[in-house]
Amino acid sequence: MLLNSWLSFARRNLFATGVRRVNRSGFQQKARLEPLEERRLLAVNALVINSDNYERFTNLAGGLVVNNASMTGYDALVIQGISLTPTSGEGVTIDLTGIPLQRLAFDSVNVESGNRIGINIDLTGVTGLQSVAFDNVDSTKTGYGLDLLFNNTDTDSLVVQDSRFGGIKVAASAGADIRNGLISNNLIDAPAGVEGILLDVQTVNGQISTADGFRIENNARISTRDRDAIKVTAGSYVDATTRDTVTALNGLTITGNTLSAGSAAGADVAFRAEGDTFVQPFNLTNTSVRGDLLQTFVFDLRDIGLVFDADPQTGKPFTAVNGTGGLTGVSSSVLSNNNQTLTVTFTDFNPGETLQFLLDIDLVGNIPASIFGNQLIGADVTFNYTQNKQIVGQMAGDPDRKSASQFLPGAAAAGLANGINLSATAVPLRNVAVTGNTITGSQGYGVYLNSLTYSDITGIIEDNQISGSGRDGIRVSMSDSRFAGGIFDNNIANNGGVGINLLPVTTASGRVQNVAGGRSGAPFVVTSSNHGLQTGQEVILQGIQDG
Repeated sequence: MLLNSWLSFARRNLFATGVRRVNRSGFQQKARLEPLEERRLLAVNALVINSDNYERFTNLAGGLVVNNASMTGYDALVIQGISLTPTSGEGVTIDLTGIPLQRLAFDSVNVESGNRIGINIDLTGVTGLQSVAFDNVDSTKTGYGLDLLFNNTDTDSLVVQDSRFGGIKVAASAGADIRNGLISNNLIDAPAGVEGILLDVQTVNGQISTADGFRIENNARISTRDRDAIKVTAGSYVDATTRDTVTALNGLTITGNTLSAGSAAGADVAFRAEGDTFVQPFNLTNTSVRGDLLQTFVFDLRDIGLVFDADPQTGKPFTAVNGTGGLTGVSSSVLSNNNQTLTVTFTDFNPGETLQFLLDIDLVGNIPASIFGNQLIGADVTFNYTQNKQIVGQMAGDPDRKSASQFLPGAAAAGLANGINLSATAVPLRNVAVTGNTITGSQGYGVYLNSLTYSDITGIIEDNQISGSGRDGIRVSMSDSRFAGGIFDNNIANNGGVGINLLPVTTASGRVQNVAGGRSGAPFVVTSSNHGLQTGQEVILQGIQDG
């Protein structure tokens, strides 16, 4: 059974993520090739840690520890089917230095370690590594769920998929090369002080680290408390003579992810009105993902010229229907003196629960009228949750229902947590693709490209939904760098700053050269090679006199 599990897991995750083999003939591969692949897998002498033997590798606190001594006689490591709840320290610690290792795999592993690192892996000078894979791992009740360091260690494949983490950190340093990197189909809820996904690639002179072709895609939720949802950092050096730099991230792709970065991360809500509000109930659902209870709901009609009519003779007071008032713990519903603001409080409005309610709405002056959901567009709405989280926004149109409106969050309080942050210093980022992401309620920028010191960026930012950011929707900052690409077909709304902000600057200044004179036939010529100029720098000619 254990062998079958290892073969199945390896087929799905390890060999499939190496070099892509294209069958150009159109015919299926013959079944006789499968035994050969199985023999390749069986040739791996793996240390398998499972529920039968994991206690041999735990420390006194209950954390799993694997080091060089543990791997004596083995060339692969498989950890599968175990649950770890250490009383102190990290859940899993793998520290391997200077040994050969073909494969490292986690399958169906659950780790709870409080505010400490869940899975901490340090691979230094490891050779022959073909693949690292994580599948069906739950490491959410932790600090960083996964902290993975490749230090002078190359891998042909890295796959993190179908798992839950309290943040993922992948670092490449000292000449490490991560090929075929993929983080996909995960749920990530990062605690305070932790990024959702952090990819860090650092190069120094003589030790070039790379992560070409890295993909972060189709993660259904990446939320953080106070750090970036996705952050990619790359650092390198500039040749003092030629000013050349080294490309370490070619073909980075971030696509199809759902992101939120900021103090309200994890708290979410769905609120809509459809049809005639006198007879069709409002629907309010707590969609939080971190157990946040909805405590108060404030519905403000002042900006749209409507009032609530709670008179039972002429209108209809706030009435929870279909038993949802008791389910959600409605404790009070209060109207302001002008009948334009409704405040509802709850004692037990849990995630996944829905409140349905009726309440008559008329024109200002208590003029009776049939008010449909789309007439509530522009009304202000505020939701307060446990853990001091708050979501503020407005009712907006529903493109699929003309007579409806739905809540969309407004700009978050301005902060430093960005949805997607690409930060490069002396590292050109070539062929970057940021596409098809949904980024909501980030404290900082929705998408932030920060290129410093000749870090030219080429690529596209396309088809993203960016709303409710505390600062700009898209911010492209370029210091002695260039952006050559396209920003198009993005839906950018309700952000605290501007929609798209491009800020190129140059740090060069000072006098380039004194010129005694220039004349027809012997002009003074300014060139990049003669004067050390870079594209984008400004040249000022002063003190010119007509002789």
